[in-house]
Formats: sequence, structure tokens, C-alpha cells
Amino acid sequence: MHKLSIGEYVPKTVLKRDEQIFYEIKIGDEFNELEDLVIKIIPLNYESDPDIFISKTDKFPNSTLTSEWQCQSYGKDTCVVNSLNLTRGDTFRLGVICHVQGNVSCEYQLRVLLTEELELEDGVEFQTYLYKEDARVFTFTIPSSLVDTANSSLIIKAASYRGTVHDFNLKMQSTVPMADGSFRERLARPAWKKGQVIRLDQENWRESWCHECVFKILLDVKDEDYYHIMVQSSEATPLLQNQN
Repeated sequence: MHKLSIGEYVPKTVLKRDEQIFYEIKIGDEFNELEDLVIKIIPLNYESDPDIFISKTDKFPNSTLTSEWQCQSYGKDTCVVNSLNLTRGDTFRLGVICHVQGNVSCEYQLRVLLTEELELEDGVEFQTYLYKEDARVFTFTIPSSLVDTANSSLIIKAASYRGTVHDFNLKMQSTVPMADGSFRERLARPAWKKGQVIRLDQENWRESWCHECVFKILLDVKDEDYYHIMVQSSEATPLLQNQN
């Protein structure tokens, strides 16, 4: 079991096909109640496909049955453990498994950080500076007026200042569980040279389109740069806000 510290950047690690490695993370006194735990795994070659399994109860999480949180998309993965699940003194175990085909290995770096959630206002563009392989979690509460408006919609958009659309990932998740207990997600699509967009509408997101319903938005960056992000409803007037 390898012990990790918050803020640690684990250098290159190599796993053979189906090999597993386990880490331990302790939430220390630096934690405040508004912060989420973010765990990023960064593949260093094209064939790498390491998966992440996280648990507070199982010492060796290596499947959906032995973990409470999982990230299993192809290639780069970023897992977020909500602040509601964190307390000072908590110990999390992290399992990384190399799921690849053929005679190849998984080469990756790992980063562990705490990030405070920031609330976005309707139509207000937020600008912030993020470092290499940083991540920021935002929240957005659906305005009551939007729920009562027929054919209402939302646009979530983000862009880098100097880079390109490939320098970051943008993902949205509903906090309203579906019938099977899972939470609906949507990934952004490239919209212009520097930016990505997520489009939501009342008709297709009816189960999450309610009074005071909250969306979580993950801005996951690769390169150091200024980034800006905005959620704009069909009723909003755009404004600009800088992070101090």
C-alpha cells in the first residue's frame, strides 16, 4: 500500500496488463468542508487504459463491488469525491488496474488534490487561472423561473485563453439520481478553436429540471492557462466575473 499526500504528483508508474496497485490517502487538517477530493490519472502512452476504484471501507478496491467510486473511461480518468463524503481524518484507498489488450503496459502519472466548489451564476462568465493538470469543480442551481418556462434550455461553455479546445475536458453531472440510483452525465463537445459546449434542454433533462436542482461541472485541464466558463440559460443576459 503506497501512501499519498494531498497535492502529491506521483511520477511515472508502469503496470503490466491486469496488474494492480493500491494507494492510501488520508484527509488531513488542511481540508475544509467546501472542498472536493479530485484524483487524476494521466496516461503517458496511447495504449494505456488504467481504471480507478476508490473506497472508504474496502482496503483493496479493484471492482465496482469493492468500491464506492469508480472511473473507467478509456485513457485519462478524473474521479471526484464530493465534499459531503469527506471528513478530516478519513482514509481512502485507491486501486489502479491496468486494463489493456495485447502485450502492452499502462504508463501513467497520478495527481491528488482538494478543490473548493464555486457557484456559477446564470449568464455570468467566470475567469480563473489553472495550473498544469489542475481541476476545478463548479455548481449551478437551476433558476426557479427557468423551471416554469416552457422549452427552456441551458448552455455550458468553457475555453482556454491561449490554448486550444484539446487543452481541457468539460463534464456536467446531475445531482438528482435516476431510477437506478445513478447520476446522469454529459461530456462537452468542441464548439470552436478554443472552446467546448454542453447543451441541455428541459425536454431531454426533465428528471433533473426542477426547483433548486443543482448541476456539478468539472473543468479538468491539461495545460497551465487562463480559462473561462459560463452557464447561460435561455433567459439570461451575459456578464463577466474575474476570480480575485
